Amino acid sequence: MNLMESSDAVFDIVALGELLIDFTPLPAKNGMALPRTFVAHAGGAPANLACQAARLGRRCAYVGAIGDDALGHRIVATLAAHDVDVSLVAVIPDLPTTLAFVDLRADGERDFSFVRNPGADTRIVMRPELETVLAGARCLHHGALSLTHEPARSTTAAAVRQLRRQGGLVSYDPNVRLPLWPDVGQLRQHSAGALAGCDMVKLSDDDLAVLEPTAGREALPGWFERYPLRLILLTAGRAGSEAIWRRTDGRLGQVSVPASDPGRPSIDSTGAGDSFTGAFLSALLERLPGVGPRDSRAGFASWIDRVDPEEMRQLLRYASQMAALSTTRSGGISSLGDEAERRLVFPA
Repeated sequence: MNLMESSDAVFDIVALGELLIDFTPLPAKNGMALPRTFVAHAGGAPANLACQAARLGRRCAYVGAIGDDALGHRIVATLAAHDVDVSLVAVIPDLPTTLAFVDLRADGERDFSFVRNPGADTRIVMRPELETVLAGARCLHHGALSLTHEPARSTTAAAVRQLRRQGGLVSYDPNVRLPLWPDVGQLRQHSAGALAGCDMVKLSDDDLAVLEPTAGREALPGWFERYPLRLILLTAGRAGSEAIWRRTDGRLGQVSVPASDPGRPSIDSTGAGDSFTGAFLSALLERLPGVGPRDSRAGFASWIDRVDPEEMRQLLRYASQMAALSTTRSGGISSLGDEAERRLVFPA
């Protein structure tokens, strides 16, 4: 799909952020030895989310940058194959595509080592074509990795300002990757700035441990006083997920669900949180029929005011099921499931 084919294209979700290659290791015969083989997977947290939402029927566009190299072009081809519009992915000739090496633990959880000094993904710039696409976007989603360097940081901030000015919905994921920040203070500072411009945030318990190292979950209700948030989604891997939301009258709602069991071993959690958020946003936007780019925030606020705990649990279960499916395969985008698979694995 190419937005340039239609000047009045309207997207459910425009995702902005890093594009990279995740190198996932195949197990070494000796568990203490370095892997001899890595498998390359197209990824980047907002890209994983966009592909998940597209697989669930949402119209998605991506804003990012790659190097003029084979790996970068393979990422773009992968997004296009998932029906994500890639017309706003820039090719940067003097910087390489960012790389991430994944270290998988026995439980499928992972650590990352990055080759990004900086990478091409930091060269996202505001341009008229981007303003046009944002004008037709119901929701903008971004993460913290586009805040580590200029010009991506300023471009992200400008995109958020445009969405909020025109009444669009803004979603944010802190996606804490400490090796990419000079110090944790800058991460907290820029993440606070992002929270000041978003309507909903999804974070993991690992993210929360860095952003709120003292208070932890007890700090989250206070976020509604500090930021214009209406919904907080918290994922905790095998411990399940939780939603906290604030109604217009100030009352808070809160529900949680256990983690979903796909009946298969979890081998790689890369992209599971992005799958969760992509599925949640897809189901949420489906519940806002007739809500367009200019009134999606108002429609979201109206839904938050009337949503009951059981409907929120249903959304959490749905997102949890899609995330659980993704952990049974390696990689980010390559691990994503669709609605047919979800119904097959979770028929109830």
